[in-house]
Amino acid sequence: MYQSENKPKLTLFGEEISISPEFLRLLEKLRLRIPDSQKRMRETSKFMQTIDFSAQIISHFKKYKKPIKLLDCACGNSYLSFILYYLLTEIYYKQVRIIGVDVQENLIDKCNKISEEMNFDGLEFHCADINNYSPKDKIDGIYALHACDIATDYAIAKTINLKATAGFYASCCHRQISSQVLPEKSPFISELLRNTPFKEKVGAFITDTTRQLLLEGFNYRTKIFEFTPVRWTDKNIMLKAELVGKPSLTPKINAYYTFISKHQLKSILSNILKTSLDQD
Repeated sequence: MYQSENKPKLTLFGEEISISPEFLRLLEKLRLRIPDSQKRMRETSKFMQTIDFSAQIISHFKKYKKPIKLLDCACGNSYLSFILYYLLTEIYYKQVRIIGVDVQENLIDKCNKISEEMNFDGLEFHCADINNYSPKDKIDGIYALHACDIATDYAIAKTINLKATAGFYASCCHRQISSQVLPEKSPFISELLRNTPFKEKVGAFITDTTRQLLLEGFNYRTKIFEFTPVRWTDKNIMLKAELVGKPSLTPKINAYYTFISKHQLKSILSNILKTSLDQD
């Protein structure tokens, strides 16, 4: 992706796409920047994160013929949803409805104002707790970009409860399980856990593995990978889940139970999904 003399362009899936004045207007409202020689890294980094995250969602829904309905959990400033909506509707000509949900009323009001100014009729925002929010329509995909701590778990639980075909999650932090990763519980890696940076990374690995195993127990095919280079963000690990077959509890859930039992963990996902897990 790059910007040449007065002709900004981006590349998605190997295709060069010219950026319209409308897209530049949107970026101005969001205070994001396409990479350029001025190297304004904060605005540039956020833009690149949203583009790389959007590419994962677009890749899944690119072949959809029917209207696509997406839910953005803990949307915050909603950079991702604005960029994703533009790309899906204006570049890939999809009929899309995106709903952003967050508990911060001031951000929701700001996002709805920008959406109205841009005439994005299929993009709306609601002030609500994601755990209690119930969309009226069937949701195809759910995503959360840098939702803090257990907000990502609520997004995963919402994916399972709504039987969405896909989920995309990149966490901001992992305090809920990380706080349980102690040297006395893990003698094999106790030396690593003496060092705060290592402990945070180990906690993140264990948290996302726990989430991965649970999703697989509900018939989702999963993948954990770097969705964007670390130069754009060090929080660049994505957990991607795609529903295969019927959305139901499967014997694979035993791997989740074994993992949390072996490491003496209490995952909030067990509490959020208690009713669904009781089917086992």
